[in-house]
Amino acid sequence: MIPFIRRFILLAGSLLFACSAGAAEQAAPTIPYGGLHPYTVSFEEEMLESMQVDRLWLRGNIEIKMDPIPGHRVEPAQGQASARFALRNATGYTIDFLAFPSRSFGHRVDNDTLNAYLDGLALRHKPEQAFKVIRHSEFRESGPSDFRLLGKRAHHIRYSYVKEETRHSVAESWVEDEGTIYLVRVTAPSSGFEIQVREAQNAFANMSKQ
Repeated sequence: MIPFIRRFILLAGSLLFACSAGAAEQAAPTIPYGGLHPYTVSFEEEMLESMQVDRLWLRGNIEIKMDPIPGHRVEPAQGQASARFALRNATGYTIDFLAFPSRSFGHRVDNDTLNAYLDGLALRHKPEQAFKVIRHSEFRESGPSDFRLLGKRAHHIRYSYVKEETRHSVAESWVEDEGTIYLVRVTAPSSGFEIQVREAQNAFANMSKQ
């Protein structure tokens, strides 16, 4: 009788843990991929101090002008981004630009929200993917900025996971502006991650609304 009770208690505890984990995953903030603003991407020349230079235009819910990202091509986003850029002649190096209404996200962009978002990502990854948070959101109003979008200091988080036996690192930079959330996600194998982040930092630091 006692072994049966022990097994029953263990089973009930496992079910309770699974239900709690499932509820936590559902409650965690998630990106509303179905509500992404679609963007078109074009390269256009403009005169700058008597010289013709290439500029990158993103056109969606707003028009954005920025510097081209060196060595990257435009790639189909497949519903995972508003626009996607991939490093030429390389696999797994992408820079995604996402824009979606704040109301569809349903949360303020702040440290608590993004750290809860990271908790949700951890729950959704399988154990064999070895998900790891590299940097939690610690937004500061002053001091050095990891990333700027639309002239604003961004909330910046980083995490990593294993995919096809290679660890990949991800940096996400979030900004909320006039009812829209803008997000840049940099993904790369961890060995080349910092270079990819710097390329994105330099390009998006010069973006401006038109």
